[in-house]
Amino acid sequence: MAGDPGQPRWLEGPARAVAFAGGLVALVATTIGVVVNWPDDWWPRHPPAPKIYVKGVEYYDNYTVPVAPAALAHPPPDVRFACTRRTGAWLRSLGGVPYGVTIDFVLTTERSDSVVVLGFTPHVHKLPDPPRRTRVDGCAVEAAFIPARSAELAVDSRPPRAEISDEHGRSVDRLGLNLGKNEAADLSLDLYVDEDGAVYEGTVDVDLLVGGERKSLTLSDGGKPFRIAGYLPDPAPVVNQAALLEASYPYCREHPRDPSC
Repeated sequence: MAGDPGQPRWLEGPARAVAFAGGLVALVATTIGVVVNWPDDWWPRHPPAPKIYVKGVEYYDNYTVPVAPAALAHPPPDVRFACTRRTGAWLRSLGGVPYGVTIDFVLTTERSDSVVVLGFTPHVHKLPDPPRRTRVDGCAVEAAFIPARSAELAVDSRPPRAEISDEHGRSVDRLGLNLGKNEAADLSLDLYVDEDGAVYEGTVDVDLLVGGERKSLTLSDGGKPFRIAGYLPDPAPVVNQAALLEASYPYCREHPRDPSC
């Protein structure tokens, strides 16, 4: 049968099939190349996970310290005032453990995403009791203030029990965040221990739902575990900071950069 006079003879019969197969292979290879080299700043094939940054860690001013009261009778010269960061650093240098820790942290994403804070999971273990302990207190507990987007967690609760508040201070089961590209959300977490006298050490995971996928990010104290104590009950000896040291107010209010404060 005569072929089409307008069609080259090299495209007839088997040659046509070979040419078609070759074109299909080239198309597939080009498509694979585009997918493999797809720039992440267009639309990521694997969306980046949110990131977490710890802005600061604040220790409660009252402590459990594994020494006798006599060891606290003569503080070093640079420890002048009661209930200050410098005094807390001294008590921790003696092995003291605060009755709570507050972590201020930031969640951020590299693309617009719906992020839900589902809760917090502590990864902690209980430390053995030292042979002697002294309760160092006398620092006033400030009136309850619930900051926007905050939570409280008893690290020894099983299952983990966190009380979460939204940006309006309302109690919620989970916290939804709509973050735009490179936006950030500030959050605060208070850690404490339910069991009297117990000391726990570890880290805490922030449990998230990101674009429908579950993810966890870890909070630590600069890469080290947190240490938190439960309130040391009677008949433990007590040292009152206010009786041992000068009152920090009003000096530290007026001189906040003084290392003694």
